[in-house]
This record gives sequence, C-alpha cells and structure tokens, in this order.
Amino acid sequence: MYSLHSWCGMLTFVVFCIQWLMGLTIFLFPGASPALRSWYLSLHVFFGLALFILAIATCLLGIKEKLLFSIMATYSKFVPEGVLANVLGLLLLVFGGLVGYILTRDEFKRPPHPEEEALSMHFKTLTEGESPNSP
Repeated sequence: MYSLHSWCGMLTFVVFCIQWLMGLTIFLFPGASPALRSWYLSLHVFFGLALFILAIATCLLGIKEKLLFSIMATYSKFVPEGVLANVLGLLLLVFGGLVGYILTRDEFKRPPHPEEEALSMHFKTLTEGESPNSP
C-alpha cells in the first residue's frame, strides 16, 4: 500500500462494500420504511456512479504505474506496450463517458412493468395507502 493506485483501489473496494451492504439492508429487507428507501435512492445512484468513476480512475492509475515500472526508459519511443496501454486507457475513458452519459439520461431508463408497480417504492400504495387500481 505505497502507491496512489493501491490507495485508490482500497478506497474503491471499501466504498463498494459499503454501497453493497447499504443497498442490501435498505432495499432488500422489508423493515426499511418507504420514506427511508426513497431518501436513500438518490444517494445510492450518486455513489454508484462515483464508484464507477473511481474504479476507472484506479484502472488508469494501475496502467500508468505498470508502464512507469516496466518500460520507463523506452516509453517515449512508442514501444508496442506503451501504445497498447495508451489505447486501453483511452478505451476506458470512452467507456466511462458512455456509461455516465447513459446513466444520466431519462430516455435510457427502463419503464416499470405492471407487475413491478406493486413492489415499487415509488408507488402510491407505499406512500399514500391508495389501491393500485384507483385513479
């Protein structure tokens, strides 16, 4: 645990475990109130995207660290390992940008199925106590 890559990797792992445990306890177990679930949903989405960005940054740091340790002397001469690592880094950035774009657009969200409406925390029966068939 001496490099920035290892510190970011450990942070990514810890945040992932916290995110997973909080999501499991709040969304899966029936004891959580609908108000708590709706309050935590936006935090869960935000930290999920932040965790994804942190994971990509950690990957980029790892690629850079490997390049510096293995081919530092010949890196500026466009050796195949360096070009491959740079292309992989650019592909990771494009992938992260594309996923971030898709996650932040409403038109890419899946519409809820009718059978999921009764289980949804956004549904009126959980917040107002009305029946699903009433207007």
